[in-house]
Amino acid sequence: MEIDIPALDFTRLKTPDEATARRQIYELTHHNGSPLIPAETYHAEDSSGSIRLTVNRDAHLTDAHIDTRWNQRIPIGQFAEVLFRTYLTALQRVALVEAERPRPEAEPQRPPQDNETVREPLNIEETVERASYELEKINERVDRIEQSGGQVRPVEERQFSSPHGSLALVTRNGQPIGIAGATDRLEQLAPVQLAREIEKLFETAGVGLPSNDFQPPREPPARRPGPQDSDDDYFDNFNIEG
Repeated sequence: MEIDIPALDFTRLKTPDEATARRQIYELTHHNGSPLIPAETYHAEDSSGSIRLTVNRDAHLTDAHIDTRWNQRIPIGQFAEVLFRTYLTALQRVALVEAERPRPEAEPQRPPQDNETVREPLNIEETVERASYELEKINERVDRIEQSGGQVRPVEERQFSSPHGSLALVTRNGQPIGIAGATDRLEQLAPVQLAREIEKLFETAGVGLPSNDFQPPREPPARRPGPQDSDDDYFDNFNIEG
């Protein structure tokens, strides 16, 4: 089933001020006041706690959980939009937390063996000569590309539908750019069925793992007493003007 998804106009995208951006980054990299550490999976949920998504460190969806009362908290016509915002929040969390993952240290340079010849560093003349040679090769490659008259590869957009046609996901060059929903079909699905629709949709689009390849816990962890954290707030200040 084809569902029309309007294209986003990024020229109208508003970005938050520095103070707001810092607060939002803090919220993405902390949970209940404690900093998140690099892990195999990351979670994100909307402000109502109705949609909870799990992605792995490679940004593939591995699990979806839909609360039984989601349709009492989210207008059915806005479900697809909230779902996509929650997915974007998960991707932001992956990017920010994974940036803090320690990188493997470079192996120490071993000393030369007795039968090996130690290469002396290049002098200035040799360095210039080698650089000129490499630059000439680059220029020749550019000339061949220009002479071939090759055109810029067109942007490839594809649309994928969930098994029951309740949701459609559009990708551009393999990256998700939007989700739309068919309200008449969404309201016919039980929360568990809807969660499976989401998982299968992302799997079909190539941005989710088959359920038999990854089995994360389906129940969200118990919350500590206090105000409910809202991942969805991260995108509140990224508005598209109508």
